[in-house]
Amino acid sequence: MHSQKYQMPIFDKKIKNRQGYIPPISVKAMRITARLILKILRIHGRTRWSNEFIQSIDPSVTVEVPEFSSISNDPTIWFRTGHGRLFWRATESPSLDLDTNRWITTFNKNDVFYDVGANIGLYSIMAAKFLCTTVYAVEIDLMNTRMLYENIYMNSCQDKITVLPFGLDSSSHQEKLFLKTMSYGDALHNLRQPSDMVINPSGIEICVPVFRLDDVIEILRLPSPTKLKIDVDGVDFDVLKGSANALKTVTSLVIEYMPSSDARDEIHNFLSDHGLTFDFDSIGEHSWGTVDGFFSRKS
Repeated sequence: MHSQKYQMPIFDKKIKNRQGYIPPISVKAMRITARLILKILRIHGRTRWSNEFIQSIDPSVTVEVPEFSSISNDPTIWFRTGHGRLFWRATESPSLDLDTNRWITTFNKNDVFYDVGANIGLYSIMAAKFLCTTVYAVEIDLMNTRMLYENIYMNSCQDKITVLPFGLDSSSHQEKLFLKTMSYGDALHNLRQPSDMVINPSGIEICVPVFRLDDVIEILRLPSPTKLKIDVDGVDFDVLKGSANALKTVTSLVIEYMPSSDARDEIHNFLSDHGLTFDFDSIGEHSWGTVDGFFSRKS
């Protein structure tokens, strides 16, 4: 496993102010031009013509993931797009967390991978398409889940990936979900309160069911994970606490946390108590001060 040297960032207002996408002038110009064309052609979704036009566009893109070129003859993934954020997530995300990509290359067909915080399915599809791994993709945002379903089908992974369209927590109950935006492909949603990583919360909240991973596995009679990724932008430790039984079979794990927070020490101690050893912290592009902690069970 590749490890990179990491200097702990200072998570302050300067970093927080970077939350959210600020389009460059070129993108702003494209948006203005596009809106002008749509206005002239009356493509606004209020007529049959405009809806047929929108439906016919059928936007998608293929992205190559070089880390899998030695494993697959075709290391590409199809993604449904349709707006700037989805295009960015499809084309840029595969190169943002290279250590996670390399971690997934160590999977095999006998592994069971739980991708908690699957978003539109990048890592789930990597594991299922290139390694034939059995995957359970957990995603709380139903707008992302809608894209996840399509991406799974477009990559012929429907026999390998099961979508679990709800959130995980330390207990099974109903909880408030605070959404960063109502937009496909977005992240930084959070349970109980708006994410600390969002400087101007949208104020959008909705009640959703959340479950302990241990309860989900028991009730649905699912196989226990051997590989586990937790990236839910805020309540990662709570998800971990609801996964105590599942951790018994986990051989390696990746979890996101703030390196300077109390949660980091709590997560390290919790995983150590469950037989998992810390390997290294990895920081990718656009991490906004968070790191991915890599852990494994030593034989």
